[in-house]
Amino acid sequence: MKIIAIGDIHGRNFWKDIIHEPMDQLVFIGDYFDSYGEEFTAQQEIENFKQVVILKRENPDLVTLLIGNHDYHYLNGVDEQYSRYQDAAAGDINVVLMEALDVMQMCYVYDHIVFNHAGITKTWAKNHNIDLNNLQISINNKFMEDKAAFGFVYGINDFDGSDQRQSPIWVRPKALLADKIDGYHQVVGHTRQPTHRIQDGIAFIDVAGQVFKMDNADDFNWSNTQLEFKN
Repeated sequence: MKIIAIGDIHGRNFWKDIIHEPMDQLVFIGDYFDSYGEEFTAQQEIENFKQVVILKRENPDLVTLLIGNHDYHYLNGVDEQYSRYQDAAAGDINVVLMEALDVMQMCYVYDHIVFNHAGITKTWAKNHNIDLNNLQISINNKFMEDKAAFGFVYGINDFDGSDQRQSPIWVRPKALLADKIDGYHQVVGHTRQPTHRIQDGIAFIDVAGQVFKMDNADDFNWSNTQLEFKN
């Protein structure tokens, strides 16, 4: 099983470089919007996202589109605005996201590997009655039933997701590593890295312009590539 995962694109189109490569699954880890600085205009981000959605609709079994925090805050029913929120373009971004929501999800699981935007902690899963034996369906159903479960948890002296109670689109690496769910490896984005890193069974893949390849997900080498993780 060859899986290619693409970290936070934030409007970038480097994903086009690998779409013709043979693979069994292509997973976008979320955060299609809110580029850094003036890298892309909102309209460029929207057009790029539309092309990602077309790829998904034309290849429904091959492509998986996950949701990140920089997508979540534009959805209907979400009353939160995070960094780089584009107020002037929020309505247009909302339209394309809501039109694509039927082909988007919060997590994807292959065997014992779970792909999600930021990571799943035992604390969050317990607090929200997630069935760890049926993880993909349980989390995706939770999103459909209760979007607020994925919002940022305020009032706990946490300003960036460093608490284990934060959701799978918000938790930061140190909290995730300290409280990761049992029985799974995870592939996550959300926190920018200089290179792809693996620690304690978790792959951190938010690396600008690079994709993460698992040529054989059934026999992938999960050995640490970094012994001490630093945010």
